[in-house]
Amino acid sequence: MRELENINKSRVLNFVFRQLLQEFVSITHLVDVSFIYYGGIENRKSCRFTGLNELLENVLVDSATVEKVKNMIYTQLCSIKDYKGNTTSLSEKVKEELNNCINPLPEPEIIEYVRVKKDLEQVHENRKVQEIILDVTNRILRTPSLVVDALLGQGESLDCYNQKLQDAATQNAEMQNRKLEQALKIIDTIERPEEQAHLYKKVFTECCDVAQSGGCGCNEKEK
Repeated sequence: MRELENINKSRVLNFVFRQLLQEFVSITHLVDVSFIYYGGIENRKSCRFTGLNELLENVLVDSATVEKVKNMIYTQLCSIKDYKGNTTSLSEKVKEELNNCINPLPEPEIIEYVRVKKDLEQVHENRKVQEIILDVTNRILRTPSLVVDALLGQGESLDCYNQKLQDAATQNAEMQNRKLEQALKIIDTIERPEEQAHLYKKVFTECCDVAQSGGCGCNEKEK
């Protein structure tokens, strides 16, 4: 427990407490897809994007059905809504040339396949995220830390009479300080150490009304 005290006599001291908070940002993003066929415990198959065609050929009855289902999947993957509602494609069709470096062929082999888009990025508040952002959630949590600002009020809170009393008390304190400074200057001009010590004790020690042996010695008659 801490106590705060306003040492100002004429102005209000305001303390402003601010609690520190932490922000947690959760970003859900789609980076890849997997396909699963389940025909019972003993008939379960799965694959990634590159194995989709082979999976469909193994579980569907004919090539026409394979093409129909595959096109339905491609349509969904080409029309994904991100967290802003914009339509973005996760897949792309790629055409590549394959060259035989051992036994070169007259013409390179051309292949086409579908894959997840490479180098696809989205940005949320200066944060780069791979692939497609589906959802963003912000959570604000409190912390046990506080920041305190002390603000001195601008208006005077004392009336004229109390203000004069405060000024008089300030002048009295200044005069007491000047009195001590003058006494120290006088003591410094004395050359004898014994006399300096005797006068120093008179200035800074509360003397007794009656002289006591071994006491302050301030009221003892000088011999």
